[in-house]
Amino acid sequence: MKKKIFGLLAALMLVVPALQVSAGELPAGTSNLSYTFENVDGGEITTTSNGKPKMVILFSHTCGNCRATLSGIASSNWVKNDDMDICAIGFNGASVEQVKDYREANCAAADGYIQFAADSAGDAWSALWDYAEHLGVGDTVQFPLIFVVNADNEVRGVSSGYISASDLESNYLPLMNSTPENPDDSQNPGDTDRPDDSQDSNDSRDDDSDDSGNAPASNEPAVRKT
Repeated sequence: MKKKIFGLLAALMLVVPALQVSAGELPAGTSNLSYTFENVDGGEITTTSNGKPKMVILFSHTCGNCRATLSGIASSNWVKNDDMDICAIGFNGASVEQVKDYREANCAAADGYIQFAADSAGDAWSALWDYAEHLGVGDTVQFPLIFVVNADNEVRGVSSGYISASDLESNYLPLMNSTPENPDDSQNPGDTDRPDDSQDSNDSRDDDSDDSGNAPASNEPAVRKT
């Protein structure tokens, strides 16, 4: 009976969209990290600004929330804006061909304005957790993880979990085009204390969680392994 109940709960977690768990403006002067990945169309994609605002979306091609978020962006009225870059970086080891197929199936409406990166080496999974820690998201992250960078390469906002294109337009696009005055480096979320590492990690994950360190395939929150 217990196995049947757990099976039903697991099925519901795959179907029901997860709630957004972290979103908002970051303090002035928040520094960016720097990672480079393979552009599926050739060349490279970096997480840093190249002189104009950039939106970076760390996603899993098996995640329903990521699919809903990216397809919404692709169909938005602001995606085809030459004054900013939008980069989607797969973090669960999908091949170049898999990411291309994903783009065609879910983001064709963007007409190439969303640049996609593949990461068969698995480096993006580490980058996701580095950004989560640096930007103060914490040890539990919903997918996709999105952050926006202004032209001065300051990270101005972060969102974890599903978010609509209209919410991004209202709350995040303005941050991409802003350069706050008098940045206070002492408030950089990268300096915030992490949750107590002494806490038993089993308290923050299900008994059926994957201990392999691989990215989960469902919409469940990902808990950093300690």
